[in-house]
Amino acid sequence: MGSFQPLDEITHSDAFYARWSALAIRVPAAVNSDEVTAILGECASVLGADVAAFASFIKDDEHHGSYRFILACDAMWCLEYEAGACYMQDPWLDYARHHTEPTLASRIAARTDNEREVIDLAQRFGFASAVIVPTQSPQGLTRLGALCFGSGHDDYFTEAALPAITFAATPLALQLHQWQIAQLRQELLHRARFSEDEIAMLRLLRSDRSTKEIAAVMKMTPMSVDSRLCRLNLKLGVTTRMAAANMAAEYGVI
Repeated sequence: MGSFQPLDEITHSDAFYARWSALAIRVPAAVNSDEVTAILGECASVLGADVAAFASFIKDDEHHGSYRFILACDAMWCLEYEAGACYMQDPWLDYARHHTEPTLASRIAARTDNEREVIDLAQRFGFASAVIVPTQSPQGLTRLGALCFGSGHDDYFTEAALPAITFAATPLALQLHQWQIAQLRQELLHRARFSEDEIAMLRLLRSDRSTKEIAAVMKMTPMSVDSRLCRLNLKLGVTTRMAAANMAAEYGVI
C-alpha cells in the first residue's frame, strides 16, 4: 500500500500533470496488454492510488457481450469477479453505463445484497476508497468503459480532489477504451477474415438498406446477397443480419 500523502497535495503539485500527461500519451502506441497495464499502474502510482482497473464492455448481440479488463491490481480480484458473473450486479459498472461524469464510489449505494457483495469483493482487493471514470460511447453504440482507481485507505478519494481527477483521468479513460476497442477489432478481423465486399455489405446493412438496395449497390442478385449475409451470420456467431451489422459497428469494423 502506498504512502498516505493527501490527494489534494498530489494533484496540486507542479509535477503531477506533467508526469500524468507523459504517461497518458503513451497509451495509443502501446503494442500489447503488458505495456498498457504497466502504463495504468504507473498512473495509479502518480495518483497515489494502490490499485487500478479498466473494464470495457462490448455488445455482441441481444444475448451476449464481451468484457475485457486491464488490471493494475491483484488478478485474483478479476478471477473471482468473472467466476461470480459480477458484471451482472456491479453498481459501479452500472453507473458507467448510465453516466458520463466521474464520481466517487462512496456516492454509489448498493441496492441489493448481490451489489453489496460485488463492492465488498472490490474492497477486499484494494478498492476501499475508489473513483469511477466512465467513457462515452459514440452515438448509436452500446460499448462502454469504466476506469477505476482504488486505495486501501477508505477516505483517500475525496470530494475536494474529484475535479482534479476528472480533468486528468477522463482523457486517460478514453485512451484506454480506444486502445481496447482497437485490440478487439483486430481480433474480430483475424477471426472473421472479412472480404472488402462483406465489410461494404455490413456497412450498407447498418444504414438500413434493404436486400434489393444492397444488391443494386453491390451489383449482385438479391439471392446472392442473402446467401452472403447468411455466411456472415455464421462467421460472427449471430442469428440475424442486423445483429451482424451492429456487432461490426460495435467492434469498430465499420
